[in-house]
Order: sequence, then structure tokens, then C-alpha cells
Amino acid sequence: MLAAALFIAACHGTKPTAFSHQVSLAEPEQAPGLLWINGNGEGNSRDKAVHDAQRAIFEQLLFRGIAGSSWSRPMVPDEANSKLEHPDLYKALLDDLGYRPFILAAQHGTLDKKTGTLTTKLHIDTNALRKHLEQHGIIRPFGL
Repeated sequence: MLAAALFIAACHGTKPTAFSHQVSLAEPEQAPGLLWINGNGEGNSRDKAVHDAQRAIFEQLLFRGIAGSSWSRPMVPDEANSKLEHPDLYKALLDDLGYRPFILAAQHGTLDKKTGTLTTKLHIDTNALRKHLEQHGIIRPFGL
């Protein structure tokens, strides 16, 4: 019985914890439509962790907004419905690195080999992203 209890305790202690992305405004807005945003990501390689962080930043901007910025409200108000109506666009934009043209500059931290996490800072052209979403019928044109 003691061996079984030790085995169960050992297995329970190695249970992975869920990773929580942290995304926030990195710097005050210096020009309309241009945001510096921090985000963290995880992965078993630097490239995977960078992609995870970049994807988290764009998902936050699109579906939840960036607190303290002119985009504190989401660009896309109904995430679930929009993803159902436009799955190919979101696959291209978020999974297949379609967000890259909207990144003006990027600064990536070092991958923490112990946790598999890193922090990234992106300079994003939100005006171009908004126009892209308008052109693909994801959101209505500004002012309409």
C-alpha cells in the first residue's frame, strides 16, 4: 500500500500546469494605429515559443482588446461566430503566420529552457490589420 501511495503522489506531482498567456501594452501609443505589445509564449523550441507569443498577441488584439490602448475593445466583437464564418481566414492569419505583414518590428527574449517560455515585444500596425479585416468582410469599415 505504501508503494502505491508513493506512486500516486509521484504521478500527481508531475502533472503539467496550464500555460496562461500574458499580453499587455508595452509602451504608450506614440502614433495612431501603431502599438507596442508584450506577450509571452511557450514551446519546445525558440521558434515555436515565438510563434505562440505572437499568436497570443494577435488573438488578444483581435478578440479581447489591449487594455490602456486605443484598441482596448476587441477588433472582432464576436470571436466564436466570426471563427465559424471565416475559418480559412483565421487559419491563414493565426496558424499560418499571416499576421507577419502587420508586424513592423519584433524583439524576442531568450527561451527559458526549464519552462519552455519566452517574452516577445511586437510593434503592430493596427490600421493595416483593421483594413485587412475590413477587406475580408470580418469587420465593417470604420464609421459605418
